Amino acid sequence: MSDVSEVGPSPRKKKSSALPWVLWVGLVGGGIGLMSLFLSLVLPALSQARISGSRRLCLRNVRVIASASILYAADHDGKLPGGKGWVEALQPFTRRRMENTAACPLIHRAHPEQYGIAFNEAIAGKVLASIENEKTPVAFDSAVLKRGAVAGLDTLPNPPRHPGDETANCMSTLNGRAHLVQTMDSPIFTPK
Repeated sequence: MSDVSEVGPSPRKKKSSALPWVLWVGLVGGGIGLMSLFLSLVLPALSQARISGSRRLCLRNVRVIASASILYAADHDGKLPGGKGWVEALQPFTRRRMENTAACPLIHRAHPEQYGIAFNEAIAGKVLASIENEKTPVAFDSAVLKRGAVAGLDTLPNPPRHPGDETANCMSTLNGRAHLVQTMDSPIFTPK
């Protein structure tokens, strides 16, 4: 007897499709995991940057109001703008729209009909030369939210409005500077 084997195509082994599927799932799942890790690290930093930007913009707004008030006084026999209508009175003395400058961005962005910055009622309409202290507040964050508010320092928001390293309110003074303050009784400190 002869040992003859049949010659023909050898039976093929069925390829397992599970391995590529597992690799794809691992790659996609790993990618999603890495993206979520990345976002969890980046989003808090972006939120903090937005808050910091709003604080800086508010500081700039109150500083512009102080500078415009000084320029206004120079053109009006040394008198600061009176209480009512100070937003319109200061418009010619700034390149920015007073409609936006007279508003705290944290308040105005969320509620466009609210402003949150007030002009100091203690100096409204007074002669600039009669005010001895150059650190007298001009404009500041206020709990009075209406447009063109004229109010006292007792309306500073408590707790302070702007979060950050030092939670504070924004305030400008007659020397044209902007400061951060906690409350009416806290010492003025200049931002870094």
